[in-house]
Amino acid sequence: MVIDLSHPFDQNMTLYPGTPAPVFTQLNSLENDGFRQKLITLASHMGTHVDAPGHILPGGRFLDQFTVENFIGAGQVIDVRPAGKYITPGLVEGKIKADTRFVLFLTGFGSYWGQSRYLEDQPALAEETAAYLAGFSLNGIGIDTISIDPPDSITLPAHRWILGAGFLILENLNNLHLLLDKTFRIIFLPLLIPQSDGCPVRVIAIVEEK
Repeated sequence: MVIDLSHPFDQNMTLYPGTPAPVFTQLNSLENDGFRQKLITLASHMGTHVDAPGHILPGGRFLDQFTVENFIGAGQVIDVRPAGKYITPGLVEGKIKADTRFVLFLTGFGSYWGQSRYLEDQPALAEETAAYLAGFSLNGIGIDTISIDPPDSITLPAHRWILGAGFLILENLNNLHLLLDKTFRIIFLPLLIPQSDGCPVRVIAIVEEK
């Protein structure tokens, strides 16, 4: 079974405060040119996307410096509903499995996508939780909110811990509730763009059948 963990990518999508909306321009049409083609203008951190360490860290790796194996691995959903303002260490400690490569946090905010509520009081990773996660052998973490830090954060402590550990961050995930208590693998492939600090991605989970 394959489950799509991505949100639709369109002009009405929820955006991080200050991010311009994507623009879709029709360059060619069947009527005039015999084929269709669009010009798509977008930011590297919008919609369901991945952050690379180079997003905020001087000397941090960019996505093109990761091998494709870094974008594939055993996933695990941790249900933190209701998390409150922060996902605290107590919600995570002792729960990460030995073979997990991607820890995905189900806050329930994915259901608010497209609504103003999605950007209001969204749960974020406490700095202590991010520091705890940085001690594991992971490929990355993911969350069903706009950011692992509060949108008004200036210092971005959770990003600094997670990206500083060399991990990737997946944000704006969807449908995580469908993976509760399931064994699955995560796959996502960013475009191979030089010095890419982030990229929108189609994230899927391949669930093992029992």
